[in-house]
Amino acid sequence: MKTIMNAPKTSISLKEIKDMLTGKEPNVQLVDVRSKEEYDKHHVPEALNLSAEELKSTIDDEDSKSKTIVTICNHGNQRSQSAAQLLRDLGFKNAYFLEGGTAGWFEEMDGNSNI
Repeated sequence: MKTIMNAPKTSISLKEIKDMLTGKEPNVQLVDVRSKEEYDKHHVPEALNLSAEELKSTIDDEDSKSKTIVTICNHGNQRSQSAAQLLRDLGFKNAYFLEGGTAGWFEEMDGNSNI
């Protein structure tokens, strides 16, 4: 029986992703799973905008499976968690959701959480 202490890591913190990106980690892909309208209003730089259906067809290849994929939604809740789980179910070992989502990202970067 698996306990919570042995559960695999499913999220990534703002600090962790900032460290990866500033260190120019070559195998990190940010994926914003919000609607196109939400994405167009504001989004994390370098993030692709893909729905859950697009995730399956766009990045389900062997090259992508070696990358760290970080899914993003508004607050790091249901949409990004579900997308990260979908990717893990498809065989992506390094699929995580971003804690705090875009709201946390922009609050951390410029003090603006009213997005």
